[in-house]
Amino acid sequence: MARNITRLFSVAVFFVTLFFSDGCRRPSSESPPSNPVTPPQRIISTAPSITETLFSLKLEDRLIGVSRFCKYPAAAQNIPKVGGFLDPDYETMLRLKPDVVILLKESTAVREKLESLGVTCLAVDHRSIEGIMASFRQIADYCGVSPQGEELLTNIQSRLDLIRTKTADRASAQRLPPRVLLTLRMEPERNIRTVTAAGSNPFFQKVLELAGAKNALENPRTPFPVISREGIYELNPDAVIDLASGETGFSEAAFQQGWQDFGEELNAVRDGRIYLITEDYAMIPGPRFILLIERLAELLDE
Repeated sequence: MARNITRLFSVAVFFVTLFFSDGCRRPSSESPPSNPVTPPQRIISTAPSITETLFSLKLEDRLIGVSRFCKYPAAAQNIPKVGGFLDPDYETMLRLKPDVVILLKESTAVREKLESLGVTCLAVDHRSIEGIMASFRQIADYCGVSPQGEELLTNIQSRLDLIRTKTADRASAQRLPPRVLLTLRMEPERNIRTVTAAGSNPFFQKVLELAGAKNALENPRTPFPVISREGIYELNPDAVIDLASGETGFSEAAFQQGWQDFGEELNAVRDGRIYLITEDYAMIPGPRFILLIERLAELLDE
């Protein structure tokens, strides 16, 4: 039980830090460092999305430290850990003697602390798909592997173009974009009283758009509003897609039953369009975001 609680806490910290930090971050006045003459050979990553980007750019041989939240790819689990979002291990980072520490743009306090200790930092923006794509080139250029950055960008762009073609076909068939309620839950729950939904968060808004869907929450004011059972009935989405961590013990049967209890008054239930995604890529805004868009587009074409 204690181990499960620890896992839930770790997932919750990662999720909250990654997606709910918009309102509490302080913008950095520091300008981004210029690309070094000698590319860094000893790199520390402080977030799963950054680690995945470095592996995608074939820079894993230079990784000497990663966040303890970094689980993918499997090889990342064998790299020394440098703490988490809320408790970075500065002592270990200094002992590893990095040429650069790559962190998320909102990790202002960590960046300021490291720079005060003489450590070079590179901040990337993974709060939106545009920021994620820009970081491929930013990291690749900084690390002296620009061709690999362009290759990664080209690969993902071609896959996005293919999805756009499919959604265009859907539109040409005069099928309106489905109104999707995208929900995110941290714990398994059969009796659904409330859900946390993707609102104005730019990452999930763009994911829905690229998958050819429309957010059931029109003009949301907050990134992740909590919707009551009555509010769900009022929204009456065409489809419900729930993103859940695979570590939290979700049962597909319990999940489906929880939504079936709403009855056929809900369009999504009536049409059998209730979906659960437990793969970890759904919660990590790195290069695997394309897998989430492809999966959503596939589900919505059923």
